[in-house]
Amino acid sequence: MANEEHLKILKQGIEQWNKWRLENAVTPDFRGSNLSGANLSGANLSDAIMFRANLSGADLSDADLMRANLSSADLSSANLSDAKLSNTYLNHADLRDAKVIGAELSSANLSGANLSGADLSDANLLNASLNQADLSKAKVTGVELSSANLSDANLSGADLSGASLNFAFLSDANLSDANLSGAYLIGANLGDANLSGVNLIGAALLRAYLSGANLSKTKLRGADLSHARLSYANLSGADLTDADLSLSGLVETDFTNATITGCRTYGVSAWNVTLEGTLQDNLIITKKGEPVVTVDDLEVAQFIYLILNNTKIRNVIDTITSKGVLILGRFSDPQRKSVLDGLREGLRNCDLLPIVFDFDRPTDKDYTETVQTLAGMSMFVIADLTSPKSTPFELEATIKQFKIPYIPIIDVSVDPRPFAMLVDSQKSFHWVLPTRTYESKGALLDGANLKTYIIEPAFAKREQLREAKNKEPEAVLLRALPVTGNNLSELRALLDRASADDRANFQNLIGAGFGDTPELLCDHIQFLRAGVLGQFLDNRDYKQLVTDVADQIHIDWSALLRGRHWSDLSAADIEDAVVVTVVQGILRDLPDAERRRLAEELGEEAHDPNLIGELLSGGAIVLGRLSGFQIYLLATTAVGALTAVLGITLPFAIYTAITTGIGFALGPIGWAAVAIAGLIRINQPNWSKLVPAIVYISYIRHKLASPQ
Repeated sequence: MANEEHLKILKQGIEQWNKWRLENAVTPDFRGSNLSGANLSGANLSDAIMFRANLSGADLSDADLMRANLSSADLSSANLSDAKLSNTYLNHADLRDAKVIGAELSSANLSGANLSGADLSDANLLNASLNQADLSKAKVTGVELSSANLSDANLSGADLSGASLNFAFLSDANLSDANLSGAYLIGANLGDANLSGVNLIGAALLRAYLSGANLSKTKLRGADLSHARLSYANLSGADLTDADLSLSGLVETDFTNATITGCRTYGVSAWNVTLEGTLQDNLIITKKGEPVVTVDDLEVAQFIYLILNNTKIRNVIDTITSKGVLILGRFSDPQRKSVLDGLREGLRNCDLLPIVFDFDRPTDKDYTETVQTLAGMSMFVIADLTSPKSTPFELEATIKQFKIPYIPIIDVSVDPRPFAMLVDSQKSFHWVLPTRTYESKGALLDGANLKTYIIEPAFAKREQLREAKNKEPEAVLLRALPVTGNNLSELRALLDRASADDRANFQNLIGAGFGDTPELLCDHIQFLRAGVLGQFLDNRDYKQLVTDVADQIHIDWSALLRGRHWSDLSAADIEDAVVVTVVQGILRDLPDAERRRLAEELGEEAHDPNLIGELLSGGAIVLGRLSGFQIYLLATTAVGALTAVLGITLPFAIYTAITTGIGFALGPIGWAAVAIAGLIRINQPNWSKLVPAIVYISYIRHKLASPQ
């Protein structure tokens, strides 16, 4: 309860009250008192106890309320302009629509206070505590809030233009749609804050911490974000025109549909940023005071600057390509991790640079492109194939692309069986060296063994490859070739190597009635494509024929080309795209239950449980990560479906020879129910034969490449 004597003296007038305060060293007690609408302007209320007091509409302008306890007090619509409130307790106080213009609130406690709609213009809140306070739609222009605690505060729609929030703590605060134009937020902590739609035009955010903050659709034109931490921040749709991002950290920052035109990007650390739909013209990569150099891509800005300014860049590249050794494997198991650490140390002792890629990762992510990039920078590759999962598939794709030494290693005490496709790669690509097996970590990491069995053979093979690359090819004298009836030499050579059973199946598939020799089969293919008269005039080669079939079933050319030209593709590349497109059509036509059953069977056989899902969602872009064996499985599946739909009978052994999964798919599912006719658009007899023919040729090609 309030002290009645104190209330009686206060009601005698401010002059009498202030005189009494000077003469009496007492602590005024007005707790819970009703002073609404009172004129207390200039009153000395320092150290007063006013807990839960009703001061709504009161005039407290110029009043001294330092160190007073106004916790949970009602100060709504009160006038506190120029009042002294330093170190005052205002936690959970109601200050809605109050006038606090020019007030001194340094180190005041306003935690949980309601300041919505209040006018705090030019007030001093240095070091004040405003955590969980409500300042929505408040006027906070020109306010000093440096080092203030505003964590979890609600500042939505507030006007903070020109305010000073240097080193303020605003983590998890809601500043959506607030006006912070020209505000100072140097060193401020805005981690995980909501700044969506905020006006930060010309704001100073030097060294601000904005990691995880939501800055979507924020206006940051001309803002200073130099040295700022923007890792994992959402800047989608934001306007950063002419902003300064120098030396900022941009790890996994989202710039989707943002505008960063004219930004300064000197010293930016950009890692895995999202730039889909981003306008990024005229990015200035040089620092202030240097001649301006601009680029149009944030991700390459730091690399371009390195090339321009680092005189040792050639040495850097040479070091990687002449000393880099890529180590591939799965190292999550502590035992495998110790092998990795030992390999790294052993390579370092031999003055080499180990680069490690761990394949222990989520199965729904494809890292083939990453592996290929790292391999292209390395002198040789060590592939640990002990208990492999996806490692060999990505390794196979890399082996075909780069002629550098590959050394497989296997711990036979853990996994005595080599991966089957590894043997095929060693037979097909001489730069894949024989597998090094070991029974103990000590045997592998012994200095002499590492040098003798891994490093020296890798160096020797690398030198051999370099010599072969530098050797000029001999000129070939052109001679007249025997005249043939068509220009399908590539197809003829493939059929020459095919088994008698495969040629007989191919004859049955395309309806060639005169025999199954490679010449007769090629002649019939030419007839199917060009007709009775056209077969004698049409001289297109096999690649063009495959291209015509690809066009007929509308393969995804953009995904297949991926920036290349048609001339860069082989006929085999286009065959694979035809197979994938046919299989995708099959999958789309299957009922859900049957599609799931097929997915399980094929996923198990292909060592890739996500194969069917990627085919359905990824389009032809999945071609880049499919192995030869996986294309082989898909081709066999497609042959089974097409022949069933078209009423062509082939020996059942073709479907069951490789996998029980295919045999299962052809049985209970029943391909005859699949509407493949819509996919291959059978409106002429030739296409109904040519589409299955190309699929079957792909099957033969991959079968020859991997007989097992």
